[in-house]
Amino acid sequence: MHGTPWHGEAELATNARAPLGAILFLARGERNALETIEPVAAVSGLLARSFVPFHDAGVMTSTLQLLEELTREVPCFRMPFTPGVDAVRIVLENAT
Repeated sequence: MHGTPWHGEAELATNARAPLGAILFLARGERNALETIEPVAAVSGLLARSFVPFHDAGVMTSTLQLLEELTREVPCFRMPFTPGVDAVRIVLENAT
């Protein structure tokens, strides 16, 4: 995983790299939890959040292959959460 070099003037981000331990799909909820999702749901979720040129069949094929490989190797979770420090705590406690 790589940070973005385009973080603006706030200087709240850094262009660094780190191993990707999990993919979290955040959703406001009534509790903080990590719910395992299947790779096919993760691929769908990542595709919906990507800027892929859908008109290019070759790019779509390679993108889907990449996402399939990624979600097979990296654990994926839906994370309903309530705003606050407890939401951060659950992520840190489950970090590998």
